[in-house]
Amino acid sequence: MWKVTPPTETVDTVLQRCTSNIRDLSKRARLRETSNALMAASEDFMSALEAGTVHEFPQTEAVGRASKAELIWLYDSKMADPRAPARAIYDRLRMAAPYGRCPLCGRGLVATLDHHLPKTQHADLTIAPMNLIPACQDCNKTKSQTVPSTASEVPIHPYTDDVDTAIWLRARVVEVAPPAIFFVADPPLTWNATLRDRLRNHFRLYKLRSAYAAEGATLLSNTRDFFIELAKNGGPQAIREHAMAMAASSRRINQNSWQAAAYTAMAESDWFCNGGHAAAG
Repeated sequence: MWKVTPPTETVDTVLQRCTSNIRDLSKRARLRETSNALMAASEDFMSALEAGTVHEFPQTEAVGRASKAELIWLYDSKMADPRAPARAIYDRLRMAAPYGRCPLCGRGLVATLDHHLPKTQHADLTIAPMNLIPACQDCNKTKSQTVPSTASEVPIHPYTDDVDTAIWLRARVVEVAPPAIFFVADPPLTWNATLRDRLRNHFRLYKLRSAYAAEGATLLSNTRDFFIELAKNGGPQAIREHAMAMAASSRRINQNSWQAAAYTAMAESDWFCNGGHAAAG
């Protein structure tokens, strides 16, 4: 998971841009009437993020004279559509993620924006920048319309949560032929209990164990021949040292990347270093 710099755009800026080419003047005026309410909701949402009360954020079906369907249409047609008047804002939010990687999983390429609180339940946050998270298609689809009911169920929010302050993603080599890598979220005890639970639930919600395992399987397959040649010249210690170097390099970018956890697991496995890397199924 990656920290992302919070957006600077206000929801009013987005609203004005979204409604700029609506030809029906009465509809445009009616939608723009929601500005104060949308601004207030956005501010309340930011306060809820800071206070850890996002799960208590009230659901809304309409904002003033604008229906939920109209506000969703505003996002879909006037912001997310490639020809939309607010598409430039959409793209700035989407491209804010470091290295173009999904901050929710750290593996997929950003392709869309995900509503932290679903637009189907929270009409007043439909176009709020703080509620729009750059995401890959897999994470966006996996989370779908999930709504947290407790503080522990609130997913990690890349704009406000920094979970890269300590190592929490760990892995171990499954010593079978062919080898596999098993990942687990293990946040430190020094974190508060709610944040630890949120991280574990985020890990489950986005199905990161299986996603990282698939990445690990590909990594093992792609490095098998390299490790076989490396062992011929340097033996198990050469395997261990290379894996440790790769883990350290990965942690300099993100200390909880799946690559860092995978290479650390390789270095820590005597079985892997002593020939398990070459085991075939």
